Amino acid sequence: MNTTISALILVDCQNDFLAEKGVLYPAVVDSLNANDVVRNINRSIASARKQGIPIIFTSMCFSEDYSEMGESPYGILATVKQSGAFVRDTWGSAIADGINSNEDDMVIQKNTMCAFKQTKLKKILDEQGINRLIFGGLVTDLCLETSVRSAYDMGYEAISLIDCMASISQAAHISSVEDNFPLFSKPMTHESFIKELAA
Repeated sequence: MNTTISALILVDCQNDFLAEKGVLYPAVVDSLNANDVVRNINRSIASARKQGIPIIFTSMCFSEDYSEMGESPYGILATVKQSGAFVRDTWGSAIADGINSNEDDMVIQKNTMCAFKQTKLKKILDEQGINRLIFGGLVTDLCLETSVRSAYDMGYEAISLIDCMASISQAAHISSVEDNFPLFSKPMTHESFIKELAA
């Protein structure tokens, strides 16, 4: 794997999802545990960092009144608003305490499902000559699937670390990584990713 053109993109690895006191943790905990997500993400971060691969976090963030959602949010955004999750500049919206991030990692805030929409992510990647994106994070069939699809459409080589992801149900996670991700990414386990880096 050519590490000079790669970036590890970790989507919405925030306290409200990954910390036991996070307001949305109960919704994803079963899938988190089934896939050992936090451990696998941290192992992937360590290997990527060792190879000089940049780590980029996206962070779902909203104002206190959730005005970014419009007057009548529905679907998953309505759930986020009702739960009071991901309020900007709060503990819940911060990168999760259990994730081994550091001050050199980039954090890009977003308020949509897609990591690219209304953010500077594409500009940053293109300026650095990065065209291979390795994805992990939450939620598999929502923000991750949307972001990976977008990366594929934009011409990036998209790699999905299937055991570095979790969903509201493990069945939804499995369906997404088995049925959908192979159509617009190269799915692999974090172990396979680490081995490719080592090679």
